[in-house]
Amino acid sequence: MPRKARAMKKATGRGKARRPNPIPRPTARRQPKAKALHIPRKQSASSSAELRRRLTDQERRIRSLEIRLQTRVKREEHILAALGMQPNTLKPGAETRIDRVSKSLDKLAEQALANAKRMENILTALKNHREFLIKLNRRVYRQDAKERIRIELEVMKNTLSLLALGGYDFDHTIFSEIKRMHGLLRKEDAEMDAIRKRKEHLDKKYQEQVGRVDWENVYTRKKDIPGYG
Repeated sequence: MPRKARAMKKATGRGKARRPNPIPRPTARRQPKAKALHIPRKQSASSSAELRRRLTDQERRIRSLEIRLQTRVKREEHILAALGMQPNTLKPGAETRIDRVSKSLDKLAEQALANAKRMENILTALKNHREFLIKLNRRVYRQDAKERIRIELEVMKNTLSLLALGGYDFDHTIFSEIKRMHGLLRKEDAEMDAIRKRKEHLDKKYQEQVGRVDWENVYTRKKDIPGYG
């Protein structure tokens, strides 16, 4: 081939294509061989003893925890039994002994509140009654001597009548003397000295009759008297 034609082939790129250079493959690196682990016998024995000691400690702790757990479970069972509850069987919203005790306490609180109000009313009534007695006492002592004696005679008569209802027997002449004293007080010309002397005699007789009464028996038998129970 002439030199000119070869030059043209080179210029046009005709002719055989060149093969590309192959990509070099990565070569596996060789791992260094592990060196043999050499442990001395004394160090191995001490490590084994330390492991056994730790294992023994762990077993001891596990046994201790098991005993504590069993004790706690038994204690919880006793507490639940005392509260009327059963473990793992209590339904949500079910009434337990604590609920019953709580309701009982609420009822007792309501009763205590009601009793407190009742006691307040009683104390108020007693206060009013005391004020009434004070006024009555002042009124009695502001009256004349005849009026005071008349009131005392009425008290004697009522007391003896109530004791007679309780089954006690008296000298019935005392009632007639009280009646005569009332008649004497109605007289305008009656002398106060004579009235006082007869009143003193009547007081002695009244104290003798009342002194024979067993008051403890009266207090126990007053429930049988209508209106005094």
